Amino acid sequence: MVFEGEYGPLLTSSQVDLETCEEIGTNVVTYVWYRLLQIVWVIVAAVSTLNISRVYFTYIKSSKLHVNIQVLSAILVEYLLYYGASFDELHISTTHTAYEVTGRINIILLFNICSSAFTMATMIGLLLMNIRRKRFAIGVISHRFQAEENIVTTNFIARIAFVQLIAFCVQSLCGLLLRIYGSYIYDVNNRPIGNSLRLLLQVMPLFTLIMSIVVATTMRSIAEKRRSKLHNLMCTTNDIEYNVKFLQDQWSRIEPKSKNYLK
Repeated sequence: MVFEGEYGPLLTSSQVDLETCEEIGTNVVTYVWYRLLQIVWVIVAAVSTLNISRVYFTYIKSSKLHVNIQVLSAILVEYLLYYGASFDELHISTTHTAYEVTGRINIILLFNICSSAFTMATMIGLLLMNIRRKRFAIGVISHRFQAEENIVTTNFIARIAFVQLIAFCVQSLCGLLLRIYGSYIYDVNNRPIGNSLRLLLQVMPLFTLIMSIVVATTMRSIAEKRRSKLHNLMCTTNDIEYNVKFLQDQWSRIEPKSKNYLK
């Protein structure tokens, strides 16, 4: 049933529901996923930096600089994307046409890809630095365990950055192919197939969010295990102190003083 209004016929309830679903599908879902992924990745980078700052004595400035650059770049990209835009405009998604995209979706995907690539490159650099530190930290047990913990941490962060990089690249490539060959893949009037493909592309980076949680939990458990192992190794008992001192002298290639060890 259609009701007449002052400015023309009013929409039926089914039409209102359809428009509401379309608006939620194109506006809210896309907006929430892109913003949530950016926020979560900045938080993961910040938490990772706070966790490893306690053992990054030499390279702590580089890790903090990485997070600061990421936050500033996110603010700059958000400002450029929404400068002069009104809230009544339709939020673009990966499956919109080239005319509807108008370059904004490309900027978002380019930012996500560059952010993931920069994170992966930074963590690989830190990983190589810590491997070098581990090789030269043979004489000090605490520094050796700290280098090993840094290697494990940066290795996991580099892996999650690589996973995010692949996810965003696949998302942008599939969105481009769907815009070009969409008419050949499914009928334009077939809403279920179109909406399914659109939803698939929009929630694809959800895997990166799950991986971030897994990586954060794994890093925490590994750090706790290595911390407890180091604590047990550096215990204040006489036997452990004797063994630690002996290993330090052996690893530093210093001949042990026989008088001290014979006591």
